[in-house]
Amino acid sequence: MLVKHAAWLIEIILCSCVATSLTAQNGGISSNNRDKSPAEELRSYGIELSEPSLIAALQNSNPRVRMLAAHQLQGDGDTDGIPAIQIALSAEKDPRAGVGIATALSAMHDPKGAEYLQAMCADTTQPIRVVFEATQMLQLLDAPSEGCADALLGSLNRTSDRDYREVVLSLFPAIYSEVSKELSVRILHVIQNLLTDTTQQPSVRLAAGHALAQIGVPSSVEVIQEAISRENDPVIRASLQSDLNMLEKKSQ
Repeated sequence: MLVKHAAWLIEIILCSCVATSLTAQNGGISSNNRDKSPAEELRSYGIELSEPSLIAALQNSNPRVRMLAAHQLQGDGDTDGIPAIQIALSAEKDPRAGVGIATALSAMHDPKGAEYLQAMCADTTQPIRVVFEATQMLQLLDAPSEGCADALLGSLNRTSDRDYREVVLSLFPAIYSEVSKELSVRILHVIQNLLTDTTQQPSVRLAAGHALAQIGVPSSVEVIQEAISRENDPVIRASLQSDLNMLEKKSQ
């Protein structure tokens, strides 16, 4: 089950569909390539699917090929390839390829994969899309992601990362239950402020309301009620009312 689940996780990275503003950059990715399965795409790069060929491809000059090779080895259940994937991960310079390789390694029950993802999501020097992808992979792999909180919170305050606010907010309900009391208060404060900030995009306010409902802290009831009273858009108001109903049930 974990092997199949991880294959799907890596597909998220491979197709560059994680966030709405992601763009294909590595290795000249085309829409035609993204329509192919990993095995088909490897073949399009001239890579055979044998173990020796895939292991050699982990050192390919194209970061996408390196990620695809790790994915294929993992999908094949080739545990003999773990040492080669470890070496490839330790040498990887492309952060998004690193996230894909680390996800494959983690799916093969190697702790170095999750360790890499945790280090990457906590690295405030990384672009937010890399931090987001690393955090999302940790959560989907049921690995601890509390160390990602500071980098994600920082992105919510940066204008340059505004296009990612909606997807970043979706990560906090899982993180909230893992962090310290002090950090949980910070998280709640930031999300509540985003909800009541009418200058935010509607999608951000909606995501903030969903996050507060999922976190389930009673103090958010008044915040959502206030947001509803100020909201003129009937669609947003209805969504916030649904969030409020969910939160009130959790608070009973």
